[in-house]
Amino acid sequence: MGQWFKFINFDKHQVHQSQLRKFGEFGGNEIVRNLMALQPHHKQHTALKRIFLGYDLSKALSYNRAALGRLGKLPIELIALVFDATDLDGAAMLCITHAQLFVVGYSSTLAKAKTIALSNNWAYDRIICIGDYSDSLPEGFLSPAEKHRLMKWWIARKAVLDGEVADTPFNDIGGATDSEDEAAGERKARDSELDEALAAFEDQSFHLYTYGRDMPTLRDVSVTGSWSTELECDHIYRMKTSPVDAERLRLTSTVMRFNPYNPHRPPSSYNCSWDTAVLINTTKREFVPAMDDQGQWVLDMEIPVLSVWGHEDGYGDMMKGKWAGDRLAIISAEELEGLMQEEDGWTERKERWATEPE
Repeated sequence: MGQWFKFINFDKHQVHQSQLRKFGEFGGNEIVRNLMALQPHHKQHTALKRIFLGYDLSKALSYNRAALGRLGKLPIELIALVFDATDLDGAAMLCITHAQLFVVGYSSTLAKAKTIALSNNWAYDRIICIGDYSDSLPEGFLSPAEKHRLMKWWIARKAVLDGEVADTPFNDIGGATDSEDEAAGERKARDSELDEALAAFEDQSFHLYTYGRDMPTLRDVSVTGSWSTELECDHIYRMKTSPVDAERLRLTSTVMRFNPYNPHRPPSSYNCSWDTAVLINTTKREFVPAMDDQGQWVLDMEIPVLSVWGHEDGYGDMMKGKWAGDRLAIISAEELEGLMQEEDGWTERKERWATEPE
């Protein structure tokens, strides 16, 4: 029996596990979408500004407050609290109701949209494709404190399975943390004890594959995500409004529905096309294009081959991916050029992209 594999995002504690989990049958498929880097926030800022020409927060008081009725008599600070207290749909609907509400609640609305997006986006997180036979972890992938928490989790889990302890949750158990007022000597002694405990732990994979069973899958996160479709045109057109406001409603709906933070947006709304996509590793400052020299799509193979960490039997060095546990993202070639101008040391990694052992 060969081993099984799964992608784990240790930063967000999420997993991606394809239906065919043998490494030779494994692909990036769904994880490709989630590694696509988000568009810069200012692009959405520009789009929303165009809905109300001449947008200027400093001019909020100059708009016709009488049209707001009793709401217009409230101090702007109180109106801002209303935006903070409501959800994204409520904030956006308030924004499109009146120009003054738009400028008051604009920042709060965009912040809510950005928060939702981060729930299932893996760009720039620590990614590893780990096998269930793995008996080690890449050096530097997890901190000693994170390893210690995994060790304590496994000890607690085993105690429950052996019937020694009852009703202990199978979740991450807090480890030791530094205290601001802790004496240097005490902290050094504690760290020494921690290192000894980790070194004596038999499985140096710290049962990460098994730990991943308790993490939500990418599919679960997408299906149960907090993004709402209430801002569709069919919903907002039921409001009584003038032709001018109807156009503003339509534009706002379009922007919010297809904004770069919506996890259900179509692939065409990504900030780079497939033929110019680049997989980057910000930990090692390396990159590989999504298309090889022959123009073949190789991104689905690049991700598992580079991030794999499993048992070596039958696969040799191929099961020790050079990028296992590193921070990965997919950006456009244009964005990569900007990174290379800002940061020295970026290099292209050359590999033979195949998921079958020789």
